[in-house]
Amino acid sequence: HAIGLYTAQLALGNVDATGIMCNPDQTLIDAAIRQVVDTAGYDGGLIIATDHSFHEGIPQENVLYFLEKAKKLGVTLAVENMASTKESEHDHLYGCRAVEIVAIAKKLGIKTCWDTGHAHTAGLAQSHEIELLGSTLALVHLHDNDGSDAHLVPLTGQIDWADVIKGLRAVGYEGVLDFETTLKV
Repeated sequence: HAIGLYTAQLALGNVDATGIMCNPDQTLIDAAIRQVVDTAGYDGGLIIATDHSFHEGIPQENVLYFLEKAKKLGVTLAVENMASTKESEHDHLYGCRAVEIVAIAKKLGIKTCWDTGHAHTAGLAQSHEIELLGSTLALVHLHDNDGSDAHLVPLTGQIDWADVIKGLRAVGYEGVLDFETTLKV
C-alpha cells in the first residue's frame, strides 16, 4: 500500500540536551538553533523534534528561552514520544503515550512528533495513539523494529504498517514523514 502523503517541510536537527541546553550561557542555544535553521534553509518550514532533550537537568529558563528563540525564527517545535523499556505490561517512561505528549505540547504551545519505532517498543496500538494526537501532529518518524529501538527500514521488522497508515489517514495527516533508519548491509 502506498502511504500517499506529501509535504514541503523539512525535519532536521536537534539541540544538544546534555551540553548546550544545560549550559547557563544562552548564546550557545542561539547558535545551536541558528545552525539547524541555516543548514535547513527556509524552503517550506523547519521542524525540530525532541524526545530526550527536555529533562530535569536543564534549567527551566533555558527551556523557555529555547522555545521563544525557535518560535521567533519560525521553527515548528515538536515533542516526540519516548521509547519504552516495557519491563512489564504497566511500565513505561512518561512521554511514551500520545495523551502524555499532547499534554506536554499543549502546555508548551508546540506540536507533536510520532515515532513509530518508539511506539512499537511500548506495545502501543499505533492508529489509536495517532488519532489521539489529532491536529497536534507535525512530524512522523518512520522506522521499524523487533521490539527494540533498532531503527530498521520500514517493512523489515514487526510493526503493523497498515495500522500506522490507518491512524495517519484518520487524522488527515499531510505533514513530514521522516525515515529515521539505520541501513545495515
